[in-house]
Amino acid sequence: MGPGGLSLGPEVWHAVRRSGVPTKLTPREMKVLQRMVHDTGGGVNAIAADLGITPRGVKFHRLHLYDKLQCPARRPEGLITRFWQIVEQTRREGAKGGAGREG
Repeated sequence: MGPGGLSLGPEVWHAVRRSGVPTKLTPREMKVLQRMVHDTGGGVNAIAADLGITPRGVKFHRLHLYDKLQCPARRPEGLITRFWQIVEQTRREGAKGGAGREG
């Protein structure tokens, strides 16, 4: 559960996609980000096992996420905070632009 009671359902990931950020992310980076946000413990090793990559690969993708998401805090917590900031910003912009679905 995120800030403001937001769940991590499809609407959250849709908001992130609308933000334009994912166009900068590779599919693997997006999977690492999703796994980090949904993290239930285990850290890098658990993410690596879930995605079928090495822990070093997770760290590599995480470094790219810090840069691409313009995350000043180079810690997983900072990355997750930045993720929720993007979601909130996109939701506010969507509300200002009027209700309605894209597509």
